[in-house]
Amino acid sequence: VQAAAISGFATDAAEVRFPIQQPLPVQTVAVYGRLGPSAERAVDRQALVLPEGSRKDFGGLEVQLSSTRLQTLSEGARYLLDYPYGCAEQVASRLLAATILLDSFDALGAVGVSGERSLRALIDDDVAALERIQDFDGGWSYWRRGHHSDPYLSAHVGHALARARRAGFAPQEKALERWEKYAEEGVRYRPMESRGWLSSRLTEEEALEPENLLIQAYELYVQNLLRESDAARSQELRAKTRAWYARAGLERLPLEAAARCLVVLGSQEDSRSEAVEIRRYLENHVKETARSAHLEAPADPSWTHVLPSSLRAHAVLLEAQVELDPTGELADKLAEGLLDRRRQGRWRTTEENAFAVVALSRYFEATASDVSELVGRVWLDRNLLCEHAFSGRELETSSFEVPSRLLEGGGGSRLLTFAKEGTGSLFYQARLRYAPKEWESPPPSFGLEVSRAYEGVDGELDVKADDDGMIRVRAGALVRVRLFVFTPSERRHIALVDPYPAGMEGGRSCFEVWRDDWKSGAGELHRLPCGETRFRDDRAEAFVGSLPRGFYVHEYLIRATTPGVFLAPPPKAEAMYEPEVFGYGIAQRVRIVED
Repeated sequence: VQAAAISGFATDAAEVRFPIQQPLPVQTVAVYGRLGPSAERAVDRQALVLPEGSRKDFGGLEVQLSSTRLQTLSEGARYLLDYPYGCAEQVASRLLAATILLDSFDALGAVGVSGERSLRALIDDDVAALERIQDFDGGWSYWRRGHHSDPYLSAHVGHALARARRAGFAPQEKALERWEKYAEEGVRYRPMESRGWLSSRLTEEEALEPENLLIQAYELYVQNLLRESDAARSQELRAKTRAWYARAGLERLPLEAAARCLVVLGSQEDSRSEAVEIRRYLENHVKETARSAHLEAPADPSWTHVLPSSLRAHAVLLEAQVELDPTGELADKLAEGLLDRRRQGRWRTTEENAFAVVALSRYFEATASDVSELVGRVWLDRNLLCEHAFSGRELETSSFEVPSRLLEGGGGSRLLTFAKEGTGSLFYQARLRYAPKEWESPPPSFGLEVSRAYEGVDGELDVKADDDGMIRVRAGALVRVRLFVFTPSERRHIALVDPYPAGMEGGRSCFEVWRDDWKSGAGELHRLPCGETRFRDDRAEAFVGSLPRGFYVHEYLIRATTPGVFLAPPPKAEAMYEPEVFGYGIAQRVRIVED
């Protein structure tokens, strides 16, 4: 919007830009590969098909070429930077990746950070955000201070702050000291049979339970990072770790806990016998093939604090191998195995992406030896799209984009060809973003079901449905939005997101939410037990730590402000740490009319 003012000889003008966000069902697919160093010339081909019915005015093909293996981390870094919610775990995971990749962000290409200065500002902001929500006991809860601290999450945040300090940033020493005291005390919050929570220290028997052993191992791992510059304190921590290891016993330790213990004890002379025993034990659990290796250690679903992941132990074992034998065959195979676990160029969750980035970046740094002298080229059918020469150990990435309107070919399918000529390896990634013209119908549902209803607050006639399904709303009316959620089994860490129609704004909480006559099918309807609610410019968000099987309702208020016809994109419920569990509602059209 441009505005100008003129008064006699005085003039002035201003321009204000407002982003226009189209409510589109955006989809992304990615392929990636490596043209290896064994041949002077190498070629790889990928079929490219823009799905039928896609919009031509949105998205396109993004291609990156690089001669460094760090490029394989770009999609994971992008995922962490773009993740929309921002609980303490997600901020800490982003901080972990950002501090690790600070010196090599150029190798990642276009991942949403415009330069080193922007990345440093992001790190400073994330450190400050985590310090602001530290609980009074020294730990962290997922969304804000004043809730019950979670011991596993607190270790994860302490890990991120320790990495930030190692990278030259300055988290408050008081915050780290308070976390160390919290970890030493071993306090747990337990729900009581009546309302409320009970805090108490772990008993000796409870401390030896597998979940608590895993948390304690993570705490020792973080303390090792905090003390690495002080030889005396490091030696003291290794003695403490050996005593803890003797008490727990190797057979009782979860594989991830054993891997973290190995990182702490390392190759120091005073811990050699324990390190050799743990390393042999872990290697016996590794599954090897000719080119890769995997360590599977899924979390027990009954654990209440540790997030579900079968990848963490694999990543931590790779980190330990980098410390002990970076050029060994097992380290190479573990790195290949970790890269094999990517889907669409990244790993499953924010936490898994952070651990993979930490382990692989350390491996790449320890084994960097390739010197490249090559030219990389990309063709779309017979048209040369890009040509770039790489020399030495440069971290530069060559990136380019092709808009969707140029991707349609006569036969529907097109051929994307990658080629390299010269010595060294060429790493490539192609990312296709597109948006169907219509929302999927019926909406997909995988483990969660969600639906939405609008209702007038001041009068029944303020909101009504027309025969064609259009929702008619009186301009200026206050509208109650009801979101209904069903889960057939217990789920943890649920995000419920409801985008606003563009003609409505001002979402806020609604406290008159309960009616005794609400029923849904054979199940009773319950309030959604939200741990956090947020109202943004374009959507309402609600987050639930634990959601037992059943039917639930969540309400909020919004006001119709702008006459016109608008699209209300579908609401979505998802399990943040089980991305295969999600459900969508239906998109609705809303007409806001004057009185």
